[in-house]
This record gives sequence, C-alpha cells and structure tokens, in this order.
Amino acid sequence: MDLLYVDCTLSTCFVFIFTFFLIYLATRRQNGVPPGPPLFPIIGNMPSLMSSDVLGRISELRKRYGDVFALYIGGRLTIFLNGFETINDAFKKQGSLFKRRPVSPLSNDKGIIFTNDETWKEQRGFAQKALHEIGFGVNSRYLDEVINSEITEFIKKIRLKDSAIDIKKYLNVGISNVVLKLVCSHRYDTDDLEIDNFLTRLRVSANKFFIREAILSCFPFLSRFPKLKLTITGFFEHQTIFIDKCVAKGKENVISETRNFVQMYYEKVHENLIGGLQNSFDHENISISVYQLLSAGSETTAGSVMWILLHLIRNPHIQDKMAAEMDDILGSGGLTISDRKRLPYTHSVMLEGLRIACVAPLGIPHTVSEDVMFHGFLIPKHCSVLANLSSSLKDPHVWKEPDEFRPDRFLSEDRESVIVPKEFIPFSLGPRSCLGETLARNEVFLYVASIVRKFKLCPENDDCLPEIRGVFGVTYHPVPFKMRLIPR
Repeated sequence: MDLLYVDCTLSTCFVFIFTFFLIYLATRRQNGVPPGPPLFPIIGNMPSLMSSDVLGRISELRKRYGDVFALYIGGRLTIFLNGFETINDAFKKQGSLFKRRPVSPLSNDKGIIFTNDETWKEQRGFAQKALHEIGFGVNSRYLDEVINSEITEFIKKIRLKDSAIDIKKYLNVGISNVVLKLVCSHRYDTDDLEIDNFLTRLRVSANKFFIREAILSCFPFLSRFPKLKLTITGFFEHQTIFIDKCVAKGKENVISETRNFVQMYYEKVHENLIGGLQNSFDHENISISVYQLLSAGSETTAGSVMWILLHLIRNPHIQDKMAAEMDDILGSGGLTISDRKRLPYTHSVMLEGLRIACVAPLGIPHTVSEDVMFHGFLIPKHCSVLANLSSSLKDPHVWKEPDEFRPDRFLSEDRESVIVPKEFIPFSLGPRSCLGETLARNEVFLYVASIVRKFKLCPENDDCLPEIRGVFGVTYHPVPFKMRLIPR
C-alpha cells in the first residue's frame, strides 16, 4: 500500500509539473518582442480586446505599454504601432521591410490587397495605372460625370421621402455604382435586389472574416477540415456569382466610350498571350481584384459620408456655413471635383470628418519576411503588424480637442486655403496605402457638399441628436440613425 501510495503521489506530481510546464510554454511571450499583458492559454490576449470600445481599449494598452506593444490573438503575435512617428518610421521610412501581408488560411495569393512579391507588384501596378487612366485623376471630367450622375439619382430617391429616413442603403448602392462604372461600365438601381443582396452578404462576410481569423489563430488545425468552411474558398463562395457577372458585363461592354478596368485587364492578358509572357494576369486574379475594389471602395466611403452627416446634424451652424460658401462661390452652377480648391470651408469639413472618425482605424495587417529590429524591439517574421491610425488622427499634441468636430482646424489664418498636417493619415502610409484614396476623397467631397447644398439636415427628433458612437467590425461605422431632410 505504501509503495502504491508513493507511486500515485509521484504520478500526481509528474502530471502537475508537466501541466505547469505546458501552461508556462503556452503563456510565455517570445523574447525581445514588444511588451503586452499576460497571456492566457490557447486564446492568448484576446480578452484584452473584448470590449464594445476596441479603440478605447487599444488606447489604454498604449498608455500602459508604449507606442509599440504586442498582443497574442490566439497563438498569432500581433504588434500594434501607435503615433505618427512610429507608423511613419515603419510603413514609409522602412516601407520595403513592412510592405508584406500576413499569410493565413483566409488569405489568398490572388488580387491586389492580400498578395505579395511579384503578384502584388504586377496587380497593384496595373490597377494604379488603369484606374488613373479611367478616371482617378483629380480633375477627371469622366469621374465628375460618374459621381454626379449617381448623386443625382440618390437625391431623387431621398427627396421622395416625407419622413425621417436612414439613407445608408441609398448611399451604399450609389457609391458602389461609382466603382462598378469604373470597373465594368455597369450600374444598378437602388431597389435592385441583386446589388442589395450582394452588399448585405459583403457586410456579413466581412464580419465573419474576423471571427474565422480568431478561431484559426486559436485552433489552426481546423483549417484542415473543409466542411467547416474556414478557408478562403468558404469565405468567397457566395460572392463569386455576382462578381463573375460584373466581369462578364465589363468584358462585353460596347456602349461606353471610356474603357473600363475589366476591358483594360483583358487587353493585358491578350498582350501577354501574344508576347508569350508568363505572369499573374488571369481570370482568377481579375475576379478577386474586382471583388476587392468593390468591397474596399463601397462600405468605407459610405461610412465616411455617414459619419460626416452625423456630425453635421449635431452642428447645424457648420451646415449653414457650407451652404453659404457654396451659394457665394458657385451660385446656381454645378459642383465638380475641382471646386474643392474654391470651397476651402466645405473641403475642411470633409477632412475633419475623415480625421475624427476614421472608418478603417487599424487598416489592413502588414508583416515582415524576416526578423526586424524596430524601436528596440524584435518584430518576428510572419507576425501581424497593425497601425493604429486613430492614434495619429486624434493626437492631442497635434489636434487641439481632438474629439471635437472643428473643420476650422484645417483652414489657414486668412481662411482662404486648406492646410493639412502630416499627421493626417486616414488612408495609411507607404507602399500599401489605400489604392482608392483619390476616389474616396472625391466621392466624400461631392456627396457631402451636394447633400448639404440641397437639404438642411435635422435629427429624427429635435430633442434627440444621433449618438457619436461607432460599431467596430471590418469598418468603424456609426450606430444606425435616421435624419430629416428639409429642402433648402
């Protein structure tokens, strides 16, 4: 009995020591990486981000651990960069080191956004050149026509409403149509169920993306089970039919005088075929590229417009200043992209909206292909690197009272021109900065200015202003709200 007791005791001690050792290994931070909170087994630091105010939680972690800190999302190390100088040092000054995208079961080596190496160079380089030629230039007459045509349809729709409405649906379709016109020379009516269903699935899928990434970070072996649909194939399965239709419409377009992105892409494919060149230009790449251009160019821009309208409802005196400026400068004339320079106050409202409520405050993850020493810390190869853009856009040392909506902060002393500090980085920095920045700026300016020119924006109820509260998903968008639109 004594021997049995001793044997059981030794077994218990061994199990305890072995378990303790496993827990120690599972909760040990890699040597040299940036500091961060203690780890939990399996889930890592995920509890540190479980909050209705994720950006607020990140701000708290920055105060505790500094401008460069690290969290483990499951078993994946994620490094957060805070403050303009830190972000600029990484993404711009050392952009060649930080320009890669992390690889995961939900990433893909096709398209523009998540690719690396030669595929990324070829696809991004082509997209930049093609979109600039089509209409991304600042003074593009064609882009003016496309955006203003959608704004005209948008205003017709909302003018018919005689009660308070949530305009986001109309806004989403209109802004998506701008991208579709450039990409495949096609548009949809606001009430078309096909585009409505696609945009709904797009939002749902985008939110599922983060959930699936978190699950796979904790349990990477689940990617081996295709029935769970935790891979890139399962993620895109519902969007492919719609995207294939868009590609077909763009390829066969013979109506528009201006070539679209799809046509230019297939011209490139044909040139390569004739020349015997081997590269990444193929049907799968164009399908993924069209999907990424549409998804990145719709929800984010619509979200920016909604945030600005929310702040204008809360600040009717700013609406009045905008309307007065447009009346004085434009009279009864039309509104174009080039009018931004003639309308400094209206332009400053757009900039302040992009600053105070960045719709992609953490951007898209970067990574490094080899171990890098940065600001005294080890950035291990293949880890995820996120830039907290809000830490620059709301830096109190740059922006006095950063949580106040004050367009005047962008105006020169004589109020005749706009001055943009270097810390204004809502579209990120470096080689991986937003491809659609020019289009987004143009759309936000024209939509906001056109709406204020036509309507006085009022809250649903005079005694209840819309909340300055956001929902953090794939984008940071305001809690749904309704407004009354009173014709001017």
